[in-house]
Amino acid sequence: MAAVIEDLNDLPDDDFRMHVRQWIEANYPPEIRNPPKRLHYKDTKPWYQMLSRKGWLCPGWPRQFGGMGLSPGKQLIFMEEKERHGCARSNDMGITMLGPLLIRYGTKEQQDYYLPKIRTGEHIWCQDYSEPNAGSDLASLRTEALLDGDEWVVNGQKIWTSMAMDANWIFLLVRTDKQAKKQDGISFLLVPMDRPGITVRPIRNIDMGDEFCETFFDDVRVPNDNLVGQINKGWTMAKNLLGFERIGSGSPRQSSYALSRLRMLAERMGLWDEEWFQDRYTRLRLDLEDHKSLYSEFVARVYRARR
Repeated sequence: MAAVIEDLNDLPDDDFRMHVRQWIEANYPPEIRNPPKRLHYKDTKPWYQMLSRKGWLCPGWPRQFGGMGLSPGKQLIFMEEKERHGCARSNDMGITMLGPLLIRYGTKEQQDYYLPKIRTGEHIWCQDYSEPNAGSDLASLRTEALLDGDEWVVNGQKIWTSMAMDANWIFLLVRTDKQAKKQDGISFLLVPMDRPGITVRPIRNIDMGDEFCETFFDDVRVPNDNLVGQINKGWTMAKNLLGFERIGSGSPRQSSYALSRLRMLAERMGLWDEEWFQDRYTRLRLDLEDHKSLYSEFVARVYRARR
């Protein structure tokens, strides 16, 4: 049964905050509260499905597409309450990035096919932008797609693909015109991860985490219908997609929690009174206060913009 999506924008902010807080406290799985690292989808799936059934999985999507249709200010409150409770980050690239892009630029067929599957968790997405020689200079990417009949043939390598081992779909930037200016020869493709020719290799972090991966494409064939927007206009898609995720970026709550845990650990280990530790901790605390100040200004701008 489809979730009944409440229109919560008319609630005063304080009432909305308490409504969200009470529901999260009553329903969030305690075993994955405040995880020390990024969790895999198998761990967060019950929470993902719970939000989906409630109709709260996609706060920023318009209600006609199955989202909550929240204003930017309410979205910030929703995010803050999840962070306050220590909710783990879900596999959210389909929710925060691809979904809004398809709502704005996708065809009706793409919207009808992909958006419901994001909401149910049938499609879990990852993003493939960066390459070994195209990180900060992303427009230098070399992964290419050549049109062969009604299919694109993709070859190349991507890196730092977050949570690719959990995803069954991937959106990526590919070069479709080598003669055009760098930004003008790029297109945006949607690719199922089970296509022949795709290889995913985890990259171990310094803390032995496996959040990132390398992704290789060897003659991977993708239907032309999986192109989002116009051919060679993928740079526009990429810029807009990154803009969609900014409203959920930058909250200092996670850093505040981590610093409080650091102090607790230092007290237990007898380091709190050490001069070198106090100096380092104070520097981190000052950085955090700067972060809070900048974030407060960002939130104020969001509230001013909605009036």
